[in-house]
Amino acid sequence: FLFKDGLAKATAEGDGLACNAPTGKDLDFTIYPSADSAFKKKDIRLSITDSNGKPYKYLLYDNGDNSFDVEFQLKKEGEYWISLMVFNKPVRGSPFHIITAGVKENERIAKQEAVRSERRAKLLERKKAREELAKKLRAERLKSLDKRYDQDHN
Repeated sequence: FLFKDGLAKATAEGDGLACNAPTGKDLDFTIYPSADSAFKKKDIRLSITDSNGKPYKYLLYDNGDNSFDVEFQLKKEGEYWISLMVFNKPVRGSPFHIITAGVKENERIAKQEAVRSERRAKLLERKKAREELAKKLRAERLKSLDKRYDQDHN
């Protein structure tokens, strides 16, 4: 009932589980039960540790809808592990491996992503413009064919 393939019937989602997380920023993720399961805060086992095994503090909030939010902050660059279990069974993906980067590295990555996003937007604009032009040319061609048909059959 509460387990499938040896895993807890729950999922964890959110930016706090992203592989490349920023240091010194608030991070979070949410724990959701599957449709046919339920659990309480006391049923959750969670640990956040660095590569040396040093534990990090987190806050666990009951959202009142059978989901739970986890908030934490990783202050140093490095590798971290988030182990998440429900009823002593791991949640799919646990332990989650997080690598943090410094603010400057994150800013560089964000700038690169902004440039990529802008390029994608421009490509989409050009694609739309080409599609509109093709649509217009098809309509003009059909109009021309209709006109020729009318001339031939009158």
